[in-house]
Amino acid sequence: MVEPRDAYDPTGAATVGSLVSELTGLLAEAEVERAGDEARDIVASLVDQPRFWPALNRGVVLGGVLCRQAGPAG
Repeated sequence: MVEPRDAYDPTGAATVGSLVSELTGLLAEAEVERAGDEARDIVASLVDQPRFWPALNRGVVLGGVLCRQAGPAG
């Protein structure tokens, strides 16, 4: 089971890398093929960047609103 970010974090912020990892786990649990690629593409799409952008910017901190949009209820 994937451990989500702390639900009590008031900012909801996360790094690109942690968000991609979290989404990868969620997609893998749902048996999505190539879950890592799909997670990367979701994050890239949300920030309107090319699909390789998350791989080059894993340490960039994303705001809470964006992180919530990327989550399962987003």
